[in-house]
Amino acid sequence: MEIEKNSLNSVQRRHFLESLTAAAVWTGAPALAAAAAENVIERGDCRVVVAPDGNITSFKFGTEELLQHNLGANQPQFVIFRERICNCDRPVSVRRDESGVVLRYEFPGPYPLTVDYGIGLIPAGRDVALKQTVRFHTPKNVPSTLVLRLPKTVRLGTDRRKVFLPLKSGVGRKQPIRGLDHDDEYVFQVAGSFVSEHGEGTQNLAIPLAEEYADNSDLHITHCADPLFTTYLRLPHGERPGEFNCLYPGSPGIEREEQREVYTIVHKGDFRQGLRLFRLAALTPVDPGPDWTHEVALQEYDYFGKNGRGWFADIDRMAELIKPADRPKVAFALHGWYGCVGPYNYDARTRSLNKTWVAFPSAQDPAFQAQWAKPPGSGLPYIFRPDSLKEMRPVEMSLADMHRRCRYAKDKGFRVILYYACGLQAPRGLKDSDPPEHFLHPGGWRGPDTIGQQYIRNPLVSEVRDFYRGFLEALIEEFRKELDGYVFDLSDSVGPEELGTAAHPGYAGRAMMTLIKELTLTVQQHHRDAAFLGSDYSYATFTHGGYADLACLPSLFPRFFFQNYGNILWACNWAPVTLFPFTKYAVEAFDAPVALSGGPFGDNIGPAEMKPEVMKRVLELFERRKSRRMDLGWIEEPVGPYTYGGRVLTYRVPSAEGGGSPIGDDVRAAMVSPDEPRL
Repeated sequence: MEIEKNSLNSVQRRHFLESLTAAAVWTGAPALAAAAAENVIERGDCRVVVAPDGNITSFKFGTEELLQHNLGANQPQFVIFRERICNCDRPVSVRRDESGVVLRYEFPGPYPLTVDYGIGLIPAGRDVALKQTVRFHTPKNVPSTLVLRLPKTVRLGTDRRKVFLPLKSGVGRKQPIRGLDHDDEYVFQVAGSFVSEHGEGTQNLAIPLAEEYADNSDLHITHCADPLFTTYLRLPHGERPGEFNCLYPGSPGIEREEQREVYTIVHKGDFRQGLRLFRLAALTPVDPGPDWTHEVALQEYDYFGKNGRGWFADIDRMAELIKPADRPKVAFALHGWYGCVGPYNYDARTRSLNKTWVAFPSAQDPAFQAQWAKPPGSGLPYIFRPDSLKEMRPVEMSLADMHRRCRYAKDKGFRVILYYACGLQAPRGLKDSDPPEHFLHPGGWRGPDTIGQQYIRNPLVSEVRDFYRGFLEALIEEFRKELDGYVFDLSDSVGPEELGTAAHPGYAGRAMMTLIKELTLTVQQHHRDAAFLGSDYSYATFTHGGYADLACLPSLFPRFFFQNYGNILWACNWAPVTLFPFTKYAVEAFDAPVALSGGPFGDNIGPAEMKPEVMKRVLELFERRKSRRMDLGWIEEPVGPYTYGGRVLTYRVPSAEGGGSPIGDDVRAAMVSPDEPRL
């Protein structure tokens, strides 16, 4: 897959350059007979002037002009490989809306293209953002690759400009803007692709943002875009304009209507302010996570431990050890309660929860037992151990029992998080399972909570999306008074660059992101003080925080930093005794909550079974952590050592591409070094 993608980028670049020299230039339908006057848009300290053809001719912040006229026009352009270039410079209509002006362009031909280009000023907190919206559609899908380009001609007036880059690795890079190959090309990769002037080697962003600043200016310019499609950014330098672009390959091509939103925000804050403004502009209406999530200093992930009895025993033990005043800083997550992964205990036909079901239905299934009876000879603690396999049993469950479990923790003052779903995983071929055309591909987790062959559902299917929305609404309706949050596990079961199928084509990765956004908004609407937490950094931007199966590994934490900037990241650690050094490191380096677990996976040791000397270390760590908050930041790229929040990081930092050491190496290092993780 990686070889194919890299090869595709080089081919796309060659075809793109050929298109620029060989394709006919289309300027659209005839322009308005009598062009309207310039449109002036004002809000706060910002003033924008738009010419009748859609060219932005002025962008002022206060009295300072930031648009560089010598860099040329800045209207959208569409390049259809080997076909034509469509310049948006002759609108057929112009209208005002609440934020500014919308111009329509029409391009006839074998593949007609209609473009609505909106230019406006919108509020972003106390600041103002220039928002450029490009919405386009065609009644016939374009069989060739299409590129949307938008020149960027707004920049600071000084020659000593710099840029802050939120890299995929969790590192905040600061460097001069010098117009260099690769160093000054920035890419956020999700669905679709991009065109680079120099091929591969661009800087990989965690979010589509580049923050322009200068030591001799008090202004910052946040250049950013919506995170629903791949974004290429290059900032202006010298006599050359900057550029935003994204590429729609011939397959799956353009869906019925495509839209991109590009923001330019001038402010007098710092990098943190720029990241906050990105959230306010590009992620609205998704709110930051509830404030209480930042205060949680210890969490336990219970995977139906001791066949459901461990939940009560662990809560009793922690209630003995944690003072009532501190218990709101402790969260218990209830996992494995739902029966079978996929259907769960939800009836989509009646849009209601079943009153009874069986948890861990495959606990004694020979195929499941055999799969884990001889785990790989890795020596890793993330397995089902023979004793836990032998002890697991199916357990009769009911809504009444679930209420009792949730209230048991809630009444003692603890926070309660409910496991919502295991990605889009579901069984195939069973009674009442999805039809085959609703699946993307085989795969997924195999455990005591799965039945039969496992597949991943396609988020492009409307019935699939409706199932997950309906299931979440039913959970909220039933348990709202007893829950503080919901966790969506294995959301990366659909890859961010994954495509749909012949039956349901499109950008599956983008559909997964919009589904997560819809689920987060469902919680905001129906359970206002609750948190919707995700497990994967690829889709973290539209959640209230992360709750991920990271084992507290130092190399994995940074991948969430920018996607969930300002929110939280709780790390599940199924080996809380064996891998306690990583828990300690995560608490001390990143302000993560202390991580405990209950259940047959991993150590199979919950708080109720921890030896006094182990619990003593846990409580000491909790006492140190409970006076601090967790607010995700970033790793400072060093002249000397790497730092996070002013603390020197003693563990290796992931590569710029967002990778890191293999998980197995990290875990073995912790097991060898019982006090601190090794470098």
